[in-house]
Amino acid sequence: MTLQDLSRIVRNAAWFSHVGEFRERADATPLATVAPSEDWDWLPSSTDQTDPIYGEVMVEAAERLGKAAVRRDAELFIAKEVQASLRPIREKHPGLIDGPHDFTLAAKGGARYAARMAAREIVAGRPGFWCRVISYYGEGFWPCGFFNDGRMIVVH
Repeated sequence: MTLQDLSRIVRNAAWFSHVGEFRERADATPLATVAPSEDWDWLPSSTDQTDPIYGEVMVEAAERLGKAAVRRDAELFIAKEVQASLRPIREKHPGLIDGPHDFTLAAKGGARYAARMAAREIVAGRPGFWCRVISYYGEGFWPCGFFNDGRMIVVH
């Protein structure tokens, strides 16, 4: 994936349009099938959270490549694109409400976070986990968690 590919995914994303339709895939499992005893973590949804997959590895890799400024610019650019692309998604998206709980803000925050981390991977020359996450967002799903083995958990 390139930064141009990432930008295209974000601009054309079918944000949350297929929440409720996700089926098992090799690298992702529906949240509804995750047993309460299974060990997993939520994906971040706030910019102040540390990358739970790589920590600072991608930032350091970009610095070693002399691309610290490129990384910062790419993150800022994609964050703005995500924000603009998400604008039509109103509060209380029907697919993201479960009883009294509204997960719309968390899902949108997760999308912003994932896009920034995908930009980091790309600039560091290591597209991987976060690029896969943003691809799921682009398809209209909400990847909300992960197992230690790297498999994602997607809201069914």
